[in-house]
Amino acid sequence: MKEWTVLFACVAFAAFAQPSMVTAFAQPDTLRIPSMEAVRQQNVWLAGTNPVALSMNSFHSFSVAEVGYGHLSGAFGDPMLPASADRYGVRCESYQTLGSVSLYGRLGYAMTRERDVNWNGMTPSSEWSAANLCDSVSGNRRAEQYELTGAFSLPLGRQWVVGAQFDYDVQQTAKDTDPRNRNDWMEWILTPGIAYERGAMRLGASLLYVRSAEGVDYRNVGSHVTYPVFISYPAGFFATLPGGEPIEWRYTRSEVGGALQMGIVRRDVQFFHQLGGGIIREDVERNRVENRCESETEAWRLMYTARLQRLAPHARHEWAVGADYKQANNYDPLQRQQAGSPWQTYGRVLRSTWHEGIYKLAYSYHRLRDAWHPRFSVLCGVTFRQTESALLFYPVEYIQPLHRLTADVRLKRNVLLPCAHLDVSVGACYGTGGGSILNEKRQDGQEQPDIRLWMDEELRQRVYRYEVASRWKIDASLTYTREPKRSLVRWFVRLSGQYEQGVKSLIQTEGSEISTQVGILF
Repeated sequence: MKEWTVLFACVAFAAFAQPSMVTAFAQPDTLRIPSMEAVRQQNVWLAGTNPVALSMNSFHSFSVAEVGYGHLSGAFGDPMLPASADRYGVRCESYQTLGSVSLYGRLGYAMTRERDVNWNGMTPSSEWSAANLCDSVSGNRRAEQYELTGAFSLPLGRQWVVGAQFDYDVQQTAKDTDPRNRNDWMEWILTPGIAYERGAMRLGASLLYVRSAEGVDYRNVGSHVTYPVFISYPAGFFATLPGGEPIEWRYTRSEVGGALQMGIVRRDVQFFHQLGGGIIREDVERNRVENRCESETEAWRLMYTARLQRLAPHARHEWAVGADYKQANNYDPLQRQQAGSPWQTYGRVLRSTWHEGIYKLAYSYHRLRDAWHPRFSVLCGVTFRQTESALLFYPVEYIQPLHRLTADVRLKRNVLLPCAHLDVSVGACYGTGGGSILNEKRQDGQEQPDIRLWMDEELRQRVYRYEVASRWKIDASLTYTREPKRSLVRWFVRLSGQYEQGVKSLIQTEGSEISTQVGILF
């Protein structure tokens, strides 16, 4: 009942609270903005993290409110993915201008029901890199997500602009089969920024602070069978925890970083690029009261993104590149406990490492009917992802390198109808990967260490095949938007679906997804 209450509240907020603002500040040219995607295409600064990009929008107000449903099936044999899932959601998103202040807000709620989930006891959106809890018993899982974002941008004189953005995200997850896990995940992000403009050039800088926390509660409720809980480590190794007692772990992460931006805006050219990075600290605690620690992580990341737009008569070309590299070192704390006192840490040892690089290149061509409405578009791109995880037990190092290359192409067509328009999109994607299931390095003359971990060879094979297998995917969507002549509010209906096919070496070779959204634009 709670999820339907949230859905009603969000829709009521979008339908009744916002129109008064829109009526006061909407301009005639803003009433035909087709989507939020079109807003981000017009303003290249929105590709970055600096909230001062809001002052660079070329319109006064635009809002979207929508509800949606989606169903997916097919995990391709990856035991950590659900066999099928249903997702319900509602989203309200708005850009507004009050005097010289530019505002942005987003409010969303989503409920997901997954089936046949195992070997994954963490919140789906979390990215803990050291030690994750899981179990081997298949069951159904239910998750709820609440997200809230607010941002502003304010010019100071003719050349300076300041702004700030705050993001807050909460997720609750629970499994209905022993051993049952309940997860409470929270993350908030604070991003202040500043920019300086001189002529066609704009320079910007933004800071970043991220705080994440997740509590995991694992326990067996039934009295007949007690199932164990496992700790998943990098490179596919596991440790076993007894299932007779409740397990209450807490994960925390802090990230401090920033980014520099530079952009050039001319009549027929827009260029933007951003270089950013951050330092990350993660801690995993078995027992907060007794100060019992499981792992510590020190990580850093570098990010680069760039967009170049060139306007020609009735056409727009865009090139985009992106790179994101992250490296993490995971340590085991060395602790001891005296009778009646908390655990004391007297050192640490490097236990595992992990690094990931994601590199993207994209090009798009839009044949324009006007500045906001392409007649048709062609988009293509490639993505290369490379990871390497390693587990260290001196003098042996277990390494698992993986890589994957994906190429995609998409065609879009816009058709005008009486008091309406129709958007058709068709896309295709192909991906393939490679790597090694496990490499072992050992120093000569050294004995095999005593490793108190174990591995499931069948599980390792299934995960590896999913990561490197060749798969192709096709998708299509159809969006009908109704535009009444004498109304500020438009409505739309979107239907979309995709089908994915993998090679025969996978346990399951097919996957599909269908979804629908209904919303209003104002």
